[in-house]
Amino acid sequence: MYQERKNYAENSEYRPKYIAKPIWNQLIHYWASDKIFKNLSVANIANRASNQGSSIHTAGSISMGEKERRMVRHVIFSH
Repeated sequence: MYQERKNYAENSEYRPKYIAKPIWNQLIHYWASDKIFKNLSVANIANRASNQGSSIHTAGSISMGEKERRMVRHVIFSH
């Protein structure tokens, strides 16, 4: 739904083909008027822009499986 909102923000004539026009209009109204949704939206925008905390789930170019294998080898061979 994020991408649909973004597309609508860029072009007010945009409507996904898989959402009926009455439903789409209700969604637009909800996005524009609901205070709880707006607060969550503002918080999520800030979270996506952040480089701190739990938003960073990367291990670089090495997969998590490979990281695990390396840790196991390190523990086995370091004793």
